[in-house]
Amino acid sequence: MTKPELASRLKSQYEQFADCITGLSDEQFVATPTGKWSAGQHAEHLLKSVAPLNKVMQSRPVLESFGRAEHSSRDYDAIVVYYQETLAKGYEDRPQFLPAEVTAEQRAGLINKLLAEVDTLCELLTGYSEEDLDQLVIPHPLLGNLTIREMMLFTAYHGYHHELGVRKIFE
Repeated sequence: MTKPELASRLKSQYEQFADCITGLSDEQFVATPTGKWSAGQHAEHLLKSVAPLNKVMQSRPVLESFGRAEHSSRDYDAIVVYYQETLAKGYEDRPQFLPAEVTAEQRAGLINKLLAEVDTLCELLTGYSEEDLDQLVIPHPLLGNLTIREMMLFTAYHGYHHELGVRKIFE
């Protein structure tokens, strides 16, 4: 996927997630099935995932400090499979990505912040060349070093993964 395609995928996926949680009643938005996150908590987790990525993307020296890729960028499907296989092996949630309790009154602000962070991410992406996307890496707390391109693909899928999590609450 090219930079414009990555940006389009990111924006459309997070807009789809936002539409999903916007359509919920207040009760549905805050519902927490046994041991599961509420829809609001899924949104907060996504925000806590995208915002730090923006901080890294804002500084080329920080990015370069992580080194260069030792592998070719994988495509979307390969990243999805890698993530699912890694999740299946078990993982420990990182505290900095865990959501707090989210109220119905926080919904609009949370959605606006999340979509703004995704817009910022897409804008930051334009500052890197296609070559940069395949050479510079960003450490992912669960998946290890990913190229920028792989991280963008993962981030797009991550929004979809949590949209599915929200939808499963009401099946």
